[in-house]
Amino acid sequence: MTALTSALNGVVILTAIYGLLSLGLVLIFRATRVLNFAAGAVGLMGAYFVYALQSALGFYLALLVGSVLALVAGGLLYRFVLAPISGARGNLGASTDIGVVLGTIVLAEALGALIPYIAGSGERKLSVPLPQWEWRAGSFMVSSLEIAGVLLMLVVVGAIALGMSRSRLGMAMRATADNPRLAGYFGVSPRRMATVSWALAAFVSTLGVVVFATSSALNPTTAAGLGAAIFPALLLGGLDSIIGCLVGSFVLALVQSSAAVYLGGGWTDVAPYAFLLIVLIVRPHGFFGHGEFSRL
Repeated sequence: MTALTSALNGVVILTAIYGLLSLGLVLIFRATRVLNFAAGAVGLMGAYFVYALQSALGFYLALLVGSVLALVAGGLLYRFVLAPISGARGNLGASTDIGVVLGTIVLAEALGALIPYIAGSGERKLSVPLPQWEWRAGSFMVSSLEIAGVLLMLVVVGAIALGMSRSRLGMAMRATADNPRLAGYFGVSPRRMATVSWALAAFVSTLGVVVFATSSALNPTTAAGLGAAIFPALLLGGLDSIIGCLVGSFVLALVQSSAAVYLGGGWTDVAPYAFLLIVLIVRPHGFFGHGEFSRL
């Protein structure tokens, strides 16, 4: 029982971090059918915006302004970096658009080199003005900061899920993903929908990295570590499922924590991919993903 409760330590905050970051990936994939390998780097950029503003504005206002700046930057990165790669019309609807996927990898590397050049390579700490308390049950412990991170994640995921299912913008994004050309005939711009998805993804990715930085520290290597870590969560839940990204994030966090306790720290990076492989053999599209069917 002690080992089990020890394995649960850290699951709460990891679920919040992975949930926000994988949500950004789902938003882009649902609207554009593109896997974004720059999620960690874009989120790190936004987190540095928050850090730069917190001394002047305070943490909460800096979080709001910095996240909005990241939202704008995400849209601009698509318009001026990825849209030219995807073609003159900026249509990211094709799942075979390998050039755009490679473009996200290049973008991640470019931001990874640019951020430490501008902000320095030292660690930065985000201080949250939050009452500090801990709730314990045996060897299991959860802090007020972890609870706040999970609540933030649930509010953001719930708001976006509601918007995607009920708003005209959400329906337009889904229509663009299903058939960009047909959506265009009805006045929906694939480029505009792709821009919106990248902007929203940058916003939620920033929140994810900020949650990470409040529990750890902010440094240029954060992007690489988080960027590699969230893909198992995305694939476990399903590439196009918002609910799936939550379930996948929780499962990933649980597998990592359990591997650290039962197998040793060296297995924390290996165990999620081993578990993912087993799941994909049984469920190729993840827990909540949907396959695409073509008429022959």
